[in-house]
Parts: sequence; structure tokens; C-alpha cells
Amino acid sequence: MCWWCQPGKVKHSSGECMFDIRRIIATTDFSADSVSAESRAALLCRDMRLDALELLAVQRRGFGDMLAQALRSGSADPEAMLVAQALQQLRQAKQRIRSAFDVRCRYAVRIGDPVAEVLAALQSNGADMIVMAKPSGTFPGNLMESPAHRLVRMAKLPVLLVRNAPLGSYREVLVPVDFSNESRHAARLALRIAPRANITFLHAFRVWAEGKMREAGVYDEVIQAYRMKYREQAQQELDQFIKDLGPISQDITRVVQFGWAVPVITSYAQKVSPDLIVLGKHSGSRVEEFLIGSVAKRTIDQTASDVLITPGHAPDQDAWYDRPAA
Repeated sequence: MCWWCQPGKVKHSSGECMFDIRRIIATTDFSADSVSAESRAALLCRDMRLDALELLAVQRRGFGDMLAQALRSGSADPEAMLVAQALQQLRQAKQRIRSAFDVRCRYAVRIGDPVAEVLAALQSNGADMIVMAKPSGTFPGNLMESPAHRLVRMAKLPVLLVRNAPLGSYREVLVPVDFSNESRHAARLALRIAPRANITFLHAFRVWAEGKMREAGVYDEVIQAYRMKYREQAQQELDQFIKDLGPISQDITRVVQFGWAVPVITSYAQKVSPDLIVLGKHSGSRVEEFLIGSVAKRTIDQTASDVLITPGHAPDQDAWYDRPAA
């Protein structure tokens, strides 16, 4: 039986973190970027002492392309030929991962739309995290989505997008937080997957009605006093947020900055160059994300780090870009 046909295990539903990572799937198209994602997934399996890494290859070919290849190769079944080619590459990936990381692999091939096939595999496989290559470049105006963007939007489990070839375990992790449940779950997952990293908790704040105060001619000194008050309150909330996470073995840094979420996140990421950014995604509507773009999507597009997105589970909740904090 193929591993994607096996009955999914019961999801972890208790405890402090809603994401109990026991099984990781890495998707691959056999590109250099996908090899980096495979390697990162293998490192995570090794660090978390997981049983094995699941490799999933999704081949997306038009029937005309498959027919042409079949005619050239003399095969009567172009789809079978594609599967055979992918399986050969997966066997090579399995050997490479076992040799480099001492991690066992299981693998499978699907043919069809990449996102639909990954979601179908996840539904029956019972995985807890997806690892795939981070899309290169940006998609201006939110008018286009890469498969990675679509998967982040649609998946109900954490998605790790890998931009860089791993040099080792994660050592510098940035966790933007807004004190929501989504941020809390993301923070706990960051602590879980990066046990030897320095963790920076970053909170962006704004002053309520500052724009209206300026329009009304309020003195800048008064506005600055409000900013100081809000900053002190945010620092206290961040301290409490971290305390509520429970015992932490990693070195941690607390940062509170004034501004909107995305500029604060991207600016700080450029300054410290984290290996990984971990975000808790709020569930805004599809229309809102299409018109404005979510914090998660813009962070993916505008940073050079790996990005781990944990999903929200409240479809009617406001999207993160409408909130005053990061």
C-alpha cells in the first residue's frame, strides 16, 4: 500500500501547542530549490527524532507533453513513464538523504495539480507539517499565486517554505507576535523545531487614532508621550506572552517596535538575517487577501529567510493586516 493511502492518524488535540509534529512531508520537483527543501526537512526530522521523512513528487504535465515523451521512448503508457522517472529520482533522493542525515525516507508520486494533489495526500496521510521550496520573486498586486502561496492559504497545518540551502540546524529564529492564539501556537512551534536557536520575539505596535490626533493638530510631544505609553504596555504584554509559553531552554530576545506589521518584520529581518521567520496566520477572507494581501504572503515575498506559516482556524476572524500588531 502506498503511504498516501494509509489511514491518517488521529491529530493531537490536547496540550499547549496545537501542532504536534510527528510526521513531515517534503514536496519536490527535483529542482535545486527542492533539494534544499528536502535537506531542511531531513534536518528537522533528525533534530526532532522523527521516524522518517515522507517525500512527495507531483508531476504536472500536459497530455501532449506526455504523449510526445511516450512516442520518443516507445512507451504505450505516458503516465506510467512519468511515474517511473519520478520514482527513480526519488530513490536517488532517498539515498542522498540517508547518507547525509541518517534519516529514513518513504516516497510517493502523484500526477496532477500540485496543490490539489498535495492536499489530497495530506488528507489521507496524516502529516503534521509540509516542507517545500519558497517561491523566488514576488507576485505583484496579489493577482498571481504560486503553488506555495496557494498551499499556505489552503492548508490546515504548518507550511515551511525553504529559501536557502541549510548549513545546519536553525540558529537564529524570528517570531513576530501579536499576542493572539495564532501567535502563541506559532511561538511554541518555533521553540519545538529550533531547540538550539536564539529566538527573537518581535512585536509591532501603533498608537490608536494617531492619525486623527495629527489631523486635529495635537502637539507632537503629546503624540510621542502616547507612543511611549503604548510601548511600555506592549513590552509588558510581550513579557507576559513569553512567560505564558512556559519553560524555555533557548536564548531569547525581546523587541518592541513602532509601526505596521509588514514593514517592521521585513526591516528587522534585513537587519538580523534570521535563518527562519515563524508566523501565525490569521484566517481572513479570500477577497481581503486578494485585494490587500496578508501579512504572511507579504512576508514570504519580501524576505530572504525561510518562512514557517502556521494556519488560523477561525474563518470569520479579521486578517492580520487589520490588526495593530505584528
